[in-house]
Amino acid sequence: MAKGYWVACVNVKDKEKFKKYAELAGPAINFHGGKFLVRGNNVDNIEGKNYQRIVVSVFESPQKAKDCYNSKEYQYALSFLDNEIVDRIIHIAEGID
Repeated sequence: MAKGYWVACVNVKDKEKFKKYAELAGPAINFHGGKFLVRGNNVDNIEGKNYQRIVVSVFESPQKAKDCYNSKEYQYALSFLDNEIVDRIIHIAEGID
């Protein structure tokens, strides 16, 4: 079965307020079987919009990745974010078997 991946591109506008989300999101992702592959600020943008931070997480399947995103734990973490705190995009992608 193909793995599921979260790919998030993030610009943090308010680092202090972002901390609460980060404190909750990591454990929520881990609880749902996610594993961080990339979680950092050392980004070399070579094309398109520049994002400060890239996060890539892997799950057992695309459905598990979606289930995590929609979980009460992750949705609670998301409740601490808004457009004043971050500018971000997040994709769920299916890996290659």
